[in-house]
Amino acid sequence: ETMLLMGVLSMISTVLFILFANSNTDRNSINANHVSFFDYINLAKQQKIRPLLYFAFLSLGAFNALTTWMESIYLEYGLNREEAGMLTGLLIIGGILGSPILSALSDRLENRRLILVFCSLLAALLIYPLCQFLSLSTLMFIAVATGFIFLPGLPILLAEAENQVSIEQSGIIASFILWVGNLGAFVMIALTSVISTQASSWQAAVFLMMCALLLASILVFKPKAATNAAAISSS
Repeated sequence: ETMLLMGVLSMISTVLFILFANSNTDRNSINANHVSFFDYINLAKQQKIRPLLYFAFLSLGAFNALTTWMESIYLEYGLNREEAGMLTGLLIIGGILGSPILSALSDRLENRRLILVFCSLLAALLIYPLCQFLSLSTLMFIAVATGFIFLPGLPILLAEAENQVSIEQSGIIASFILWVGNLGAFVMIALTSVISTQASSWQAAVFLMMCALLLASILVFKPKAATNAAAISSS
């Protein structure tokens, strides 16, 4: 029934978009450039863009791994599915509350990378207690706080990426960031699953997610460190 409701809401939003969304024909006629694979290659070669791609891979990978396996972690602790689902929902609600606040703060400070570091570092610290055997009320508070800090990283990351390129490339860089983030999600979800199976516990996977976020905060704030990491991985 829930999936049916979501499907109906998606259909309604699609119809509303078709009926009321207008295309900017003047702008389309001016910038009717075709996107090629080499556009992404050229962006990946730019030193100012690469740290953002590393951040997308690691942070979005950690976030998707966390939301994928939160229910399994809590079921292992004896919580029921309703309680586990509620905690995941509170994580998202926290992100909804935090995104406009932290996004506005990053614009006001004119230093989005600093906010990205803040989001990833604090999220890395909050993930550990979030994935421990604590009281339900404590976990509810931590879930909201983690979402409040963690989820705003994506819109801030997209804004920072678009700020590094021309307006004609804004769509390309946004799609590139999301593609790299989805790739990171695929890798991190699979890797945390394998690690938890080998260790017979989720704690090793939790530490992996924490390390991914710590590394992301280092790479996005220090482009030289990102360049050195890329050189080491390629060698």
